[in-house]
Amino acid sequence: MKIEFIPSSPETQISVPEPERSSAFIPDWYKKAEPANIKNPIFKNDGSLHNTSLKMCMPFLDSLTSGYIQKTWCDIYIKNNKKDETVEFIYSHEPKIIGTRERKAIETYEFEYYPIEFFWHIEWINKLPRGYSALITHPLNRNDLPFTTLSAIIDSDKYHHAPSGNLAFYIKNGFEGLIPAGTPMYQIIPIKRDPWKKEILPFTIENKKRFSEQKKYFWGFYKNFLWQKKEYL
Repeated sequence: MKIEFIPSSPETQISVPEPERSSAFIPDWYKKAEPANIKNPIFKNDGSLHNTSLKMCMPFLDSLTSGYIQKTWCDIYIKNNKKDETVEFIYSHEPKIIGTRERKAIETYEFEYYPIEFFWHIEWINKLPRGYSALITHPLNRNDLPFTTLSAIIDSDKYHHAPSGNLAFYIKNGFEGLIPAGTPMYQIIPIKRDPWKKEILPFTIENKKRFSEQKKYFWGFYKNFLWQKKEYL
């Protein structure tokens, strides 16, 4: 399978880095995290290790490394004008990277974010094979970033012309400072548009057997026996 990225203009091709594999943007706080205190383990009553961290959770790592990341191509400075409760921004390089519009969409964010709807300019357009859409979302599990990008699903097998639109985001209330060049803006994950039907199944002995097999090990069962490597080149 192949995802193709198309520049929206000649300026984009010159000045804006194309999306990269998400695995290139694993945050430092995750890299520095210890998987577990193996030297002083703490066990639960069922024999499982208690003092583990997210570093041992392969589904969490998959969320960080799936798909592709568009990063900021220049510095952005956010200034909070506390006197008149306005927010200003300036960026260091063209093409234009962000803009604002009248906020109407999500009033429930009022106490968490500035009352301004910002948007990212999408400069690289993704094109997917027939039957695939693109989930475009805030970089998964990156709550350390000073903003939240809203999510969208785009049928990128059909919609891949320029200009390709904008992507809304909100800046955390009270934030003032630099969003440096190279910051992850949003994550792009291809998804297949298969039709789905819900079915409810009863509990079976196979469920119990699988759980029993898992409990043979203190840790690592999912990673060593079930996890499948995902590749994004």
